[in-house]
Amino acid sequence: MSRQLLIRIAPFWILLVLIGSFMPGAKHALGTSSSILTHRLYHVASFGSAALILLLIADNGPRRLAALLGVVTLGVLIEFLQHSIYSIPVEWWDIRDDSVSAAGAWLVTAFPAVRNKILRTP
Repeated sequence: MSRQLLIRIAPFWILLVLIGSFMPGAKHALGTSSSILTHRLYHVASFGSAALILLLIADNGPRRLAALLGVVTLGVLIEFLQHSIYSIPVEWWDIRDDSVSAAGAWLVTAFPAVRNKILRTP
């Protein structure tokens, strides 16, 4: 996948994560189901993939750190906004899952061989 394509995809992917988190008409968020495993997988997949996209776009260490912290901050902000809007308790385990999946994406992309395999350079 090319970096240019990821740059085009990133804003739409982040928007989808936001829309899914505040799905109109849902009890309080997409991904909430009777199965806690399904809910956790939603968080890991959405925030891990968002972090992966942004980390692959980043071309140096400080930008990679900013991408990681940005995704973690997004997860925290979404949880607090859900708490504020829907009057539900802050789901700290969701923040944990979002952060761990973003850190996992950071770790995977820290290896140049893996980055080069995923990211096609022109």
